[in-house]
Amino acid sequence: MRIGGVLALEQVVQDAPEQATHAAQVLGHFVRDRAPPRPGYAPDGEPTPTDTSLPTIPEADVQVALTSLTRPKSRAHVDQSEMLSFATLYLAGARLFGADLTRADLSWANLTDVPGLTPEQVRSARINAETVLPPNIRTAVGLSTT
Repeated sequence: MRIGGVLALEQVVQDAPEQATHAAQVLGHFVRDRAPPRPGYAPDGEPTPTDTSLPTIPEADVQVALTSLTRPKSRAHVDQSEMLSFATLYLAGARLFGADLTRADLSWANLTDVPGLTPEQVRSARINAETVLPPNIRTAVGLSTT
């Protein structure tokens, strides 16, 4: 049922552009509500002393919503700060040792605490001005540190 609701909202984005922003906001709230908190953080963003490790992959309904929000027609209607929060949610604590990030879209991602990230991985991926990188990686890929 949840996946059906997500797909219906995605259809609203395509069929009723005047309602697309509202549909994208609902999808964003759905992801924030259904996705687990970042490791070491409660759902309200407060640090916790217990380990709340993320699952390897998000639940199917959350994945469908994230996919819907990142489609080109939907992206135009999503607040970019929400995109950053989604990217941060799923990359917090990720270990990218040896990961192939060729053409991976890391736009809006916060990669400051991602162990194993290399300049070569960043060069092979797509980033934008809102992608947050560790200072040593920013320098190595030729970006200013400001």
